[in-house]
Amino acid sequence: MASFFRAYQANKLDSKSKTSTISAPIDTKKVSDSQMRRPRIMQTSYSSNPVQIPANFLKTISTDAEPITIQRVNFATSSLPEYAPYYATVLDNVLSASECTELLRLAVLSSPTGDWAPALLNVGVGFEILETEVRHCDRYIVSS
Repeated sequence: MASFFRAYQANKLDSKSKTSTISAPIDTKKVSDSQMRRPRIMQTSYSSNPVQIPANFLKTISTDAEPITIQRVNFATSSLPEYAPYYATVLDNVLSASECTELLRLAVLSSPTGDWAPALLNVGVGFEILETEVRHCDRYIVSS
């Protein structure tokens, strides 16, 4: 990937579409199928819509709140025994169901597209690729 990124850097970037343009021809006889399907490197920047957060959001106890529970992770007996010297806990019920619903609603309002975007992989400052074999999820990025 590093050599592919260096080759990309030597080519021009289409600043209007924020995608790369690699102008060198590819000799398909010397390139494998997997290399031909390489993800397109994109220049990325993130922005968010301003969202008015309700004044009482997370400032009062929700009517559907349940007690917060804490459970220590015992790495020694887990599938990650190499982390036995470390400390981790799981907190459940930090937010109520209604608080989670409101948080997700506010997040969607902040998105310029109004939806979750595929989670891209960083391949250099300001450049990312979509590689679903490595990262198969969506995400929101809030710019503040």
